[in-house]
Amino acid sequence: MQSCEHLESVSLPNTLKSIGHDAFNCSNLSYVEVPESVESIGAEAFYTNSEQIDIYIYNPNCEFEFDEHRGGIAGLSNAVIHGFKGSTAEDLVNEQNANYKGHL
Repeated sequence: MQSCEHLESVSLPNTLKSIGHDAFNCSNLSYVEVPESVESIGAEAFYTNSEQIDIYIYNPNCEFEFDEHRGGIAGLSNAVIHGFKGSTAEDLVNEQNANYKGHL
């Protein structure tokens, strides 16, 4: 779904296991809930054109793809990550100096 600039919302099923790199790249998503069933999220999966995207990650052990050329799961300067205290989401934020807003 790369270059889906008209996409503003998405509903992810509870059976989803992974979100590939660039899955929603260049969308206009401003909010997404990643269900507990998701075990991994690829690099720039939620890179968005929105001013801000709130990403709620419900799996405290979700793995995140990162590489120095592609970056993290989003353009983290405009992403606010929401996750559990002590989760891999919180670790991601600390490692990449991203925005973290509260605990689920």
